[in-house]
Amino acid sequence: MMGRGLSAVGGLTFLAAPALVAAAATPALPDSPPQPSGNPGGWVTANDYPHTSDPYASGTTQFQLAVDASGKVMDCTITQSSGHAELDAATCRLLRERAAFVPAMHAGKPVPGTYSNSVLWQKSPDSGEPRMPTPYRQQLIYTIAADGTVAGCEGVDNEGNHRTAGPGTGLIECPAGKQFPIPRDAAGKPVARRVTATFTLTVDDVR
Repeated sequence: MMGRGLSAVGGLTFLAAPALVAAAATPALPDSPPQPSGNPGGWVTANDYPHTSDPYASGTTQFQLAVDASGKVMDCTITQSSGHAELDAATCRLLRERAAFVPAMHAGKPVPGTYSNSVLWQKSPDSGEPRMPTPYRQQLIYTIAADGTVAGCEGVDNEGNHRTAGPGTGLIECPAGKQFPIPRDAAGKPVARRVTATFTLTVDDVR
């Protein structure tokens, strides 16, 4: 049952972290949150790994589902991206199609509620024949402040989409929170420096 520990599902892992938020029209928090109907391990499986522009794409997608008083999923929101739009989109698409719940209860009556969890996307070692690599480019941009600190990072994916990158995440690791030596100009004055790290995968025909 979700909500207690961690359960592996093929190449995917559900990180159980259910949370409950009352709908705006509900005057009080439900007495019990929505509960998965059946085995949630079947909602997303290793066979559901989508085609991605990055053949090595992996990451954790955190989501929140809005569940109505009948137990039906009405909406899916990505609360923290895996860093890959294809994985995030597949998460919500599959959950809308497959997730079902026993609705939240309040004062003995079913009410709307929310359910939060995470999916860890990664390919299984036995996932079959390797996919042909495709050209890919990813960037990580951050600024080292004049005091040597890094407040945050911005990632740019293969489609040119910009997103916030968390500390230690990404194909190129974000150094947010780390302390660098104070950058100085030629005169020895502390200055800020912008860093752009680029990972490029090229695929060329050999003739």
